[in-house]
Amino acid sequence: MQLQADFGRLLAIALIVSASGCRETQRCGANTPLRRDGMCVTPDLDAGPLDGGSDAGPPDAGPCGGPCEGALGLCDPGTNTCVECLANSDCPDARPVCGEGGACTGCSGDDDCAGRAEALECDAMGGACTRCTVDNEPALCGGNSCDPVAGTCTMTPRGSVTRCSACLADSECASTDRCVTLEVPEGLGATPGIAYCQPAASAMTTCPSEWQPYSRLSTERMTRSGQTASLCTIAETVTTCAAVLGFNGNCSEAMPSAMPCAQGGVCGTVRTTSNKCTYPCELGGDCPRYMDGAMSFTATCARESDTSTRYLCK
Repeated sequence: MQLQADFGRLLAIALIVSASGCRETQRCGANTPLRRDGMCVTPDLDAGPLDGGSDAGPPDAGPCGGPCEGALGLCDPGTNTCVECLANSDCPDARPVCGEGGACTGCSGDDDCAGRAEALECDAMGGACTRCTVDNEPALCGGNSCDPVAGTCTMTPRGSVTRCSACLADSECASTDRCVTLEVPEGLGATPGIAYCQPAASAMTTCPSEWQPYSRLSTERMTRSGQTASLCTIAETVTTCAAVLGFNGNCSEAMPSAMPCAQGGVCGTVRTTSNKCTYPCELGGDCPRYMDGAMSFTATCARESDTSTRYLCK
C-alpha cells in the first residue's frame, strides 16, 4: 500500500512539471542548464561537469586573490601579492631595476641597463638609464652633443653653435661659452624656455667692454648641462638674441610686414642710416660692436627720438 502511495505522489509531480514546462528552461532560460544545487550554469560560473561535484563554484581568483591593477599590476606567485615588477624589463628607464618586494628602483651601474633598446647607460646620480649623459657624451655621441635633458644624442657637432644662437648643451657652444636659458621680455612674443650660448665670466666681477653687448654680469646661473656658472649675458629683460644678431640689418619702416626685423627688433635708425634693425637697450653696454663695410663701430644707447621715452641702440 505504501509503495502505491509513493508512486502516486511521484506521478502527480511529474504531471505538474509536464503541465508547467521544464523547470530548467523556465528558471534559467533556453540552452542554460540547471545544476543540482538549484543554480543556473552561466559563463561566470565554473560548473564543470553537470554533476554538482566539487568543481562547481566561482572561477579561480588566482594566487593574488584577484586581478592586479594600476601601479601594482603584476602578480607575484611566490608571495601571492600584487607588485610593480617581476623583472627589470617590467620597469621604466627612470627606475630600471626590479628590486626587493617587486618595486622598481634606480640603477647603480651600466649592467642594470643591459637589454634596453635606447637607454644603455646608467646615470648613477639620478639612477636612470639614459641614452647619453654629459660625462659619456664623447663615447656615445661621437662628435655630436648630448642633450642632457632628453638623454639623447643630437645632430649638432660639439663647439659649432655661435654666441647667442640656440643650444641644447654647453658642449655645443664655444669652449668659453655656456648654454643657458634666458628670460623672455614681456610683450615681444618670444618663446620661453629656450637656451642660448652666452660667454662665461669665470671669476670676473665685471664684463669686459669688448664683449658688448654681453655686458650683464649674471652669477650662479644653472646651465643646460647642469653646471653653475657666472655669465655675461645680453640685456635679457629688454631684448632677445634674435634682435641682437639682427642688428644693423635692413628693414622697412614704411612696410614693416614686407621687410621686418627679427623678433624683438625695431626698425629705426642706426648712426645716420634709416631703415635699419636695432633693439631696445638700457645701458651703453647693451649695444653691440659691429662692422659696417670695412669700418668697425660701437653702437650707443640713445632715445629713439627727442620726444620718445624708449631707448634704442644706435
